Amino acid sequence: MLSKEFHTHANSQTIQERHRQLYEELYRSCPTVVSAPATLMWSPTYAVGPGGIGLISKLPLRIHIGIEPCAASGISYGPMRYFIPERDEFEDWDTTRCNPLLLEMLAHAAAPYRKSQGARIWMLCEIPWYRGLNVDPLCGASIATAWLLHLGAITPSEAAEFVKMPTEQLAGSKAFEKVFRLAWKLDSIIANWLSDAHITFATLIDSQYPVVYFREPDPFLFDHYRDYGLEHPSSYYNASDGLFFRGSRMDELFQLDPNPAWPIDAALLFTGEEGDSRFVYQTRSAFKAKLDEAAAFASSTFKNLVPDTFRDTPWFLELAQGGPGQSAGMDMFQVYRKSSVVLSMTVFKTMHDLFLYGAAPHVLRDFFQNQNISQHVLRILGLSPLVLSRPQTMLRVVGAKHTDLGVATRLIGPGNHGCLMVLGPLNTLAPIFNEALPLIREEVKKPVHCHWASWCDGNTASAGARVEQHVETGIYSPFTAAQSITAREWNGEGKIGATLYTREKWDRERERFDLLLEGKEGRVYVRGKPLTSNQIHSAKQTIELFRKFMGNGGELSAAELPASCYRSDRNQMESKIVRPLVSVVKELTGKHLGLEIHGGLGSNYKVHFKPDKLMRVGLVEKG
Repeated sequence: MLSKEFHTHANSQTIQERHRQLYEELYRSCPTVVSAPATLMWSPTYAVGPGGIGLISKLPLRIHIGIEPCAASGISYGPMRYFIPERDEFEDWDTTRCNPLLLEMLAHAAAPYRKSQGARIWMLCEIPWYRGLNVDPLCGASIATAWLLHLGAITPSEAAEFVKMPTEQLAGSKAFEKVFRLAWKLDSIIANWLSDAHITFATLIDSQYPVVYFREPDPFLFDHYRDYGLEHPSSYYNASDGLFFRGSRMDELFQLDPNPAWPIDAALLFTGEEGDSRFVYQTRSAFKAKLDEAAAFASSTFKNLVPDTFRDTPWFLELAQGGPGQSAGMDMFQVYRKSSVVLSMTVFKTMHDLFLYGAAPHVLRDFFQNQNISQHVLRILGLSPLVLSRPQTMLRVVGAKHTDLGVATRLIGPGNHGCLMVLGPLNTLAPIFNEALPLIREEVKKPVHCHWASWCDGNTASAGARVEQHVETGIYSPFTAAQSITAREWNGEGKIGATLYTREKWDRERERFDLLLEGKEGRVYVRGKPLTSNQIHSAKQTIELFRKFMGNGGELSAAELPASCYRSDRNQMESKIVRPLVSVVKELTGKHLGLEIHGGLGSNYKVHFKPDKLMRVGLVEKG
């Protein structure tokens, strides 16, 4: 086991047990909640964009995203928190650090659907931000799924179906296509560059084994990104719409045991270096500027020394000239990136061998060597700072005392900061860490903490995105109290959808509704006061009518009405429901309810509902 000084036992189950109150707060406020898993990236960091292979598995830690409908228009952030393992507490996320385009993209995605865009987004993330743990795609995937569920663009059953679907069938799933494409855009917006989307893909689907992924190469140069607006197809975050991709579970490609056996220890080690995508972008830009200097120096030195007898210009001089609209440093940076494509193939082969042959010494050596090479590529790109080199060296030196098969250490994020993924043969990392971590802490003079250890916190997980709660379809989480109130709301801007209230909050909120229909009680209220039989003749039928409006929209033909709602007699509908309700609402609130009846006699009529913009109408279904 690991010393508690350097490790806090943490997986989804234990974090939720220790911080139940925060989960209850989210789930009792958000009728729609989706969770998605954290991930481990085995492929080289920048391999997928230029045409390489992505390789991703899941961790037993998750992100929970909730959508809270609001009466006011506009999309905003509610409580957004992420877990800090060394303190065993959640910290508020500074949402000003997120690109404001994210909320604009959600509003843009909502435009085709007839639903109010008023909402707040909640988050509980069980891994920390800004530590190179690839939270961006997890956030994008879970927000996209939750938002499309909230809008009614997909259903919980469709989401439950595509996460288990054979990957070769995903191309035919309209629900998966909607979620994946929106998640890809959101990930790109959060990261401020075109995402590779391999983590997004792997996050969405169930998989016992790592997920393999590749796509068409980037349509423009890395870091050469432009934002032309949400409607423009050439904006960097919209470029993904035109890219084809393919992903597969490893056990769909090969005959592997149904239950994977990992013959290695794995851990995530934080040594105090935080950062974000802007910091990484600045580092890459500085590195490319150095390449520009090297290109100019080589060109000025050698361009006049090439003999006329040379049939072709030496490649280094071609690189030094740059290309159309790009500097030489940019061209040279792409060459470095393409080395990751080659490495991604060897990493994929060693992962295959790991599951096929297990703990054979030559298999482990090859696997660890290729993971170490992935770190060397980051170092070549200028994205492996010296402050991480010393801890890596110390882990390898201490590791050599405990195993002759070696250990691997690498960054799994975009580089320049964050957690090291540390790998070793089975049952070796605990003694290595117990010896090395005090030494590393003394060296770096910063807190050192193991955020996840496979032998303590559970090995890799299998579950992809999950609809944890969807009140509209009767899916409730255990975090939602049995006495919670579920109310569907409609205002002048349209349906808001189901909203959850605690009993205390509901006692304050119910009087703010201009018209409230209590389905369970069979009572109708205006501004918190129950209507008498003299004021409304048919309370039960009135509730049935508005239940239909909440489900079907603001126009109903007589044929769509329940038989109990006088669907065959317009006069009864008008005299017992429409005119009395419109009259009493106008009298007690001064507002126009917007409930009208049009058409002929008998069953040849329609009922319309379009309330004033300031009108609040609610239907209580549970509580």
